[in-house]
Amino acid sequence: MKKTIYILLLTALISVGTSSCTDWLSLRPEGEMVLDEYWQTESDAQQVMAACYRGLIENDCTYRMLVWGELRSDDFTVGQSYVVEMRKIMDQEIEPTNLYCTWGSFYAVINYCNTFLKYAPTVLDKDDNFTEAKLHEMEAEVYTIRALSYFYLVRAFQNVPWISTPSIDDNQEYQVTQSSERAVLDSIIVDLKFAGKYANKQFTLNKDTKGRITQNAVHALLADVYLWDQQYDNCIKECDKVLADENLSLVKAE
Repeated sequence: MKKTIYILLLTALISVGTSSCTDWLSLRPEGEMVLDEYWQTESDAQQVMAACYRGLIENDCTYRMLVWGELRSDDFTVGQSYVVEMRKIMDQEIEPTNLYCTWGSFYAVINYCNTFLKYAPTVLDKDDNFTEAKLHEMEAEVYTIRALSYFYLVRAFQNVPWISTPSIDDNQEYQVTQSSERAVLDSIIVDLKFAGKYANKQFTLNKDTKGRITQNAVHALLADVYLWDQQYDNCIKECDKVLADENLSLVKAE
């Protein structure tokens, strides 16, 4: 009789344990948004677009913008105290061991952009207030942010991996081969031409017009890309588009 009771108790414990284990394994991480529960509203898309902007102003990005650009120009000279890694950059020593030669922060921004570009269109079928026109306006901003990120990379390293799909799965291949400078520049130009068609000329709030991507910002960046690519006639055309805006004026020299 006792043996029978022990067997019944053991069976019950195993059943409860199995059920609890199954429930535990099916729990989702606290504080994390599961992909299939996100991308339901226009607000979700706006938050990811904001993350694209936010990534650009993180210290890791802004420091490298200065180091890869201004630091290598004639605007800076070496003082009495300096960071060794920065001095190497000034001497055109671009080595993987230099902490300023890491590009992870830029690819983080690019990944935010790729995630938006892949999933934001799915919101159209879920949020009636989210129109195709709004989507294209937001896509224009995100395409421009991604183009700017790649433009910094290609100018600093010439050949870099071109990645246009979001990294969301551990099973993805993360060892991506480099693309040629030509291929990256061509892709940047395609993105900016799309952005130029749909970007806002200005926003309701002046701070947004000054701080977000506008049509003039797209033309200005595309002009810089053409200048780098030695497409001088196209560069002039993009500059003329900005100068034609009557809401803008040149600042007089003092």
